[in-house]
Amino acid sequence: MPPESEGDPLSALKPARAEVERKTLRWVEAFVVGLNLCPFARPVLASDALRVTVCEAIGDEGVAETLVAEIELIQKASESEVATTLVVFPNALQEFNDYLVFLDVAQ
Repeated sequence: MPPESEGDPLSALKPARAEVERKTLRWVEAFVVGLNLCPFARPVLASDALRVTVCEAIGDEGVAETLVAEIELIQKASESEVATTLVVFPNALQEFNDYLVFLDVAQ
């Protein structure tokens, strides 16, 4: 993605990628691993095969493009390279119903 310009009025509203990734991993560790919701999460969280992709898109088209690109990357990679991918959308799908509608279309 192109770097945000200083004159972009939305740039102040968009969280930094590194911060989004850090908060996501902290949430996975506290919630998914901490509550033992997925017994496979702990080893993946500690490995280099966990991939976190932050999609800065706002609309469905950009979200879909990122999702398709990530699926293509996973299909080409070995499991030792990419065991699990978390795709994070900090600027899109803010309402749960929007997420469900997008999920239905994506499936």
